[in-house]
Amino acid sequence: MLAHYLSTHCNRLLMCNISPSITLVRFLRLRSLTMIEPTESQFNSIQSRSLPMLEYLRSPATIIIFECLFGKKQQRWHILCSCNFLFSPLPKLKAT
Repeated sequence: MLAHYLSTHCNRLLMCNISPSITLVRFLRLRSLTMIEPTESQFNSIQSRSLPMLEYLRSPATIIIFECLFGKKQQRWHILCSCNFLFSPLPKLKAT
C-alpha cells in the first residue's frame, strides 16, 4: 500500500534490495532511479514506456536497457541524460 502511494508522488527512487515485491510500473513520474540489486521483474520494468520521465538511471546493465538506449526510436527514452551501469556488461571492461 505504501509503494502504491509513493508511486504517484515519487520522482527519485533508490532501491537497495529492500523489497522484491515493489514494481516500477506505477512510477510514471520517476526522474531518477538507482537500483543496486533488482529482482528479475524489477529489471524487466526498467523500460521507456513504463518510466517515460526518466532522466537519470543507475543499475546493472540489461538487454532491455540497451534497447531503450539504442533501439528503435519509439522504444528510446527521450529525456534520459545520464545512464551508469553498476558493473560492466562486457568482460574485461571497466564499469562506466
